[in-house]
Amino acid sequence: MASTTPPARDAAAVDPAAESAAESGAASGAVSGASADSPDEPDEAASAPSRDESEHAVEQFIADRLAGEAGAVSSVPRPATDDELIRAALSRRGVRTEEVDGQQVLLLGGIVVGGLRDGVTTLVGAHARRVGDNAWLTKRHLRVRDVPVPAGRMHGPDALDAACAQLAELDGPATLKPVAGHPGAGITTGLATEEQLRAAWRPALQARRRGPGANLNLLLETHHAGLDLRAFVVGDRVVSAIVRVPLHLVGDGASTVRELLELQTDRRRGHAILAPRTPHLDDAALEAAGLRPDAVPEAGEVRILAATAGLDAGGLPVDVTDELADELAEVAADAVGAMPGLGAGAADLVAPRLDSADGAVVVDVEPTASLLPHHLPAVGTGRDVAGALADMLLIRASR
Repeated sequence: MASTTPPARDAAAVDPAAESAAESGAASGAVSGASADSPDEPDEAASAPSRDESEHAVEQFIADRLAGEAGAVSSVPRPATDDELIRAALSRRGVRTEEVDGQQVLLLGGIVVGGLRDGVTTLVGAHARRVGDNAWLTKRHLRVRDVPVPAGRMHGPDALDAACAQLAELDGPATLKPVAGHPGAGITTGLATEEQLRAAWRPALQARRRGPGANLNLLLETHHAGLDLRAFVVGDRVVSAIVRVPLHLVGDGASTVRELLELQTDRRRGHAILAPRTPHLDDAALEAAGLRPDAVPEAGEVRILAATAGLDAGGLPVDVTDELADELAEVAADAVGAMPGLGAGAADLVAPRLDSADGAVVVDVEPTASLLPHHLPAVGTGRDVAGALADMLLIRASR
């Protein structure tokens, strides 16, 4: 199998509050000089796994799960919103809602059992959102719980030379991202050379969140290859797990690259979430990925067209809940449990395999993750995450 995976940008975190001087090196939230803090010392569990296994994990998953008819995308005529899914689950349990100042108050028998706003319930506390909106704070909280994370160091906006020195010390590629940035911008993965890091620095700076108290630093950490896994945890239990697969082609020995790409576009048209998020790759973009539009890939040959698996980049959410190893589910649950005040949320992992936690790391925790990819995956069985949230709200209200 062959693939072309250029350095890519992925989702970032947001920080509405300033970090303390001990966390960021300056009360202003930006650090001048060589680096913002000492590097994380990687735990044994967080060390990079075998590259041979990890680098081909995505291609192997595609070949095993998505080639041919097995990868048929589910039909979704009209998706619900997160709010609608949660309110429907609550209604089935006898909970009614009343709006107060833009927030839904949840009532059962006249008793307030929780609240809901913009698809986020009161299972997500304000402190959890503050920590989750900051990549450096998230990393530090995960380490307190001994959750495996990529080793990394925070750098000030003017510390590019120090970051280049750090990259030279790493045994492999790195990932650069804002500590607090706009979602979907500013993260570049697979940085192997100083030239690549310097080219990625400005986009990372431009993607930062600004405003009073905003953290303006960048985070450079070890890059881990593998499956992009998101596990949604409610309480201490994983209720849904998806692998987010990047835009790709699978050769059939007869069709050209352009024809295979058009086939991918056709497959997404019946899925109301994916259809408007289908990227257009012109001939120049294909050639930049190392592909000629008129080339005919061999049967079974997998070609990756993007290094990120976000929906807007053409990614596909594939349900793997029943295939997730218990130890991977435990890592995900520990990650969500490491965030103070977080009763439900998603843990983002990079894992070489689904049947083992060896080499897996947690790269982020999303307190406000959307339910839609779990309820309506492109491939596989949808999971009732909203129902699990509703049950947990009632359990907590009964205590």
